[in-house]
Amino acid sequence: MNIQTITNEYLNELYHRAFLESGLEVIIVPKKDFVKKYAFFAVHYGGIHNQFYIGDDELVKMPAGIAHFLEHQVFEDADKNTFSAFEELGASVNAYTSSYATVYHCDVVKYPEEAIKTLMSFVQALNINEKSVQKELGVIEQEIKMYEDEPTWRLNRELMRGLLNKHPLRDEIAGTVDSIQQIDADKVLTCYNAFYTPANMKMIIYGDVDAQEMIALVDSLQTEAYKNRNKTARKVEFTEPHPIHTKRSVIYGDVHKNRFELGFKHIKPIMGNHYDYMAAIKTALDLVFGRGSQLYKAAYEQNLVQSQFEYDVQVEKNLSYIVISNDTDEIEAVEQLIFNTIRSFKANGFDPNDFERIKRKMIGRVLSSMNSLNTIASNFTYQLTKNKDFYIQIEAYKNVKYDYMVEVFNYFFEDMDNHSMAILLKNELKE
Repeated sequence: MNIQTITNEYLNELYHRAFLESGLEVIIVPKKDFVKKYAFFAVHYGGIHNQFYIGDDELVKMPAGIAHFLEHQVFEDADKNTFSAFEELGASVNAYTSSYATVYHCDVVKYPEEAIKTLMSFVQALNINEKSVQKELGVIEQEIKMYEDEPTWRLNRELMRGLLNKHPLRDEIAGTVDSIQQIDADKVLTCYNAFYTPANMKMIIYGDVDAQEMIALVDSLQTEAYKNRNKTARKVEFTEPHPIHTKRSVIYGDVHKNRFELGFKHIKPIMGNHYDYMAAIKTALDLVFGRGSQLYKAAYEQNLVQSQFEYDVQVEKNLSYIVISNDTDEIEAVEQLIFNTIRSFKANGFDPNDFERIKRKMIGRVLSSMNSLNTIASNFTYQLTKNKDFYIQIEAYKNVKYDYMVEVFNYFFEDMDNHSMAILLKNELKE
């Protein structure tokens, strides 16, 4: 078995990678002197993968929410409660479904081998029947209704539906009450066999462990049935058109202050490589929208906002978008201020001294997070589920250049009209 060691000289960090004969990728991130050990069993299958090909040309369409439903079903064990099995080891276990992946994870101080064995055991086998499906339908229906009662959650879903035309990111990961009613045992099993395959999964282990021993352990814990699942379904790749779907939408909720989410969509290819592009755009966004920005200072001094702006950027294949949000009862004034600020930076550029300051701040923020193994494990795993290297992304912040950042910022905001705004107003404003 060939074990690669990948080093990052800037961070003085390394990790080990091996591909088992089955196709399963195993990654060990050794962190000496940390007491806890973390294991993440990740599947490259998430909320957006509702259409896929089995074989050469058989297109399968599944209801929205089925990947999340499958995550719940995997925890259903006919012989023993999964959570109790981990509690007996002094370990905790959980899982989550994102748009692009499903991840099962546990952490433990003692007995890491037993915890990993238990984790792999229940993920590699699926006990499912119509009775268990019906039981879980009720649980997930309540979960969906709970989200729908949360005004800020509804606001974000409203924005995504306004920003996107046909990309499955428009849909909620858990689906809707109506969509999950279409789920049955056969459909769940089809998705499980299509994507829970060794070649479509990763096992990542963090902590004070021996890499060779851990890789050998994972190899030995694979069942024959699991290793024989050697065909992964081919996911449908969606292309999103340039125009946004809806310019402006308004919803109402039980909130003390009005709120907005403003999204900008960009579908052109990124400039340069992913790591440099992300470092550049995130640095620019901190300069424009961060706590120390001219925008926040002006909005605060004019009593338009009381808290800093929240902002996020997602860069995916064939689709990127930026979301800016805040609480304010002066939405139109804040919107105008945001657009004027972006236009000003496009016309006049950034202060190079501010650029260097923000670079140092962002590097410092990321480096300080390296003191927490839980944070390292979460961030590293998130990047791996997108086939990216967390350590390389950190180093990109150090290497980002001023001119490139300006170019990326102008490139992303070249069509400022391609935006959508979702507004959440207090219930008493409803006519």
